[in-house]
Amino acid sequence: MTETARHGGPVRGQGGKVPAGLFLDASSIAKWLIVAGLGLAAVGILVWLAGKIGLPAGGLPGDIRVERPGFSFRFPLVTCIVVSIVITVIVNIVLWLFRR
Repeated sequence: MTETARHGGPVRGQGGKVPAGLFLDASSIAKWLIVAGLGLAAVGILVWLAGKIGLPAGGLPGDIRVERPGFSFRFPLVTCIVVSIVITVIVNIVLWLFRR
């Protein structure tokens, strides 16, 4: 989180310049967008393969499912929690590897 001055702008260092670590340049933003896009594509491929293999998506105990004539509602509550935990573990491992 960046610090802000009383007027709401970034805190300026000596000489009125913004410290170098507060802003990203376009090149590093582009690299992060590419990495995020590749990661999203990889997740999409994994979900597609899981469907081809026959792994149940949203079929865990605790997922909410309401079916009535002409209406169906599904909310994969437990599946969302499990996916969130798995993604958190993966992201923490990747960040730990980058910090080494």
